[in-house]
Amino acid sequence: MNKTAKYKIVIFDFDGTIADTAECIVETAKATLVRLGLPMRTDEEIRYVIGLPLEGCFEAMVPDADEDTINRCCEVYRELFFSYQEKTIRLFPEVKETLKSIHEAGIIIAIATSRGSKSLGELCVMLGLDEYVQMRMTTDLVVEKKPAPEMVNKILENYNLTPSEALVVGDTIFDIEMGQRAFCDTCGVTYGNQTRQQLKEKRPTFIIDRFGELSNLL
Repeated sequence: MNKTAKYKIVIFDFDGTIADTAECIVETAKATLVRLGLPMRTDEEIRYVIGLPLEGCFEAMVPDADEDTINRCCEVYRELFFSYQEKTIRLFPEVKETLKSIHEAGIIIAIATSRGSKSLGELCVMLGLDEYVQMRMTTDLVVEKKPAPEMVNKILENYNLTPSEALVVGDTIFDIEMGQRAFCDTCGVTYGNQTRQQLKEKRPTFIIDRFGELSNLL
């Protein structure tokens, strides 16, 4: 960690950036499609939409579905998710020690996620993140969802910070676009749900392969 931090706040995506939730999401999505008798999607197709609000994920996976079907998909998904989460969700390597280092350097840690408040809150407790994460911005707290910049803007407003003082970190193009639309520097991580090439097409400020590499950027 640099002695003089370049950024005053780091705003993290959750799924695919902090926590490895892909298996849980993929299996829950598949179980939802089966229960509702909808066309199955491949693991790759499901992983690609991770990061969007849940409604957006199912709109992409079931493009011909009407609003009632999408709403039912979301209901069933939320019902099923918790039966998968404890046995499948883990932190990525180097996450906890790096967050500890960032926190000790006096840099604010926030999460901006397409999850709801209840889900994120339970996962932060389960994974032992509460002592490091100072603000959680979830999809139920904003009008405009990812990749709109509202989540980032609300976090910056809360701390009276400017975009130049923030770094937005995520594993998908939706995270990068969100940060860019808020005029922040961005960092893509390659170990999550989208590839280096997909991230490069959005031209983030940085791309890293390990969570621990963040320490060199701050």
